[in-house]
Amino acid sequence: INLTLIAGILPLIERKVLSLMQRRVGPYFLGYRGRLQFIADAVKILIKDFFIPYKVNFVLFIFSPVCMLTLCYLFWLNIFWGKNLFFLEVEYNIIFLLFLGIFTNICILMTGYFSNNKYAFLGSLRTAITFFLLELLSSLLFLNLILINLF
Repeated sequence: INLTLIAGILPLIERKVLSLMQRRVGPYFLGYRGRLQFIADAVKILIKDFFIPYKVNFVLFIFSPVCMLTLCYLFWLNIFWGKNLFFLEVEYNIIFLLFLGIFTNICILMTGYFSNNKYAFLGSLRTAITFFLLELLSSLLFLNLILINLF
């Protein structure tokens, strides 16, 4: 199953469940019982205005979200897909995932820095610090599991 398709269907399911809980109509009219709503949401996002700030380094400002998307899909390359079938076989999977998390923080910082806006940079710095602390906690938990299995 394609990960992008799952990412499109999960918000639709969430909206349908919330609409049932709150007794609202919800996404029900597009297609048969709202089954085409995620396609309409994707088209709406693609048609929206593409905003680029005034004094921005255009290449680096566009490169940082592309780098982030690449890192998100690179995470799924190391999954076992079948009998002796890997797209990307890394011997130390946990260390690979921690490095991907570090590079994700760098991409978030790059996006805020290359926007040439101090508020965007402060927001990206705050987000990167939050992600770093979560990665620190998860890496300590992984280290704990590794040490328990060794001894």
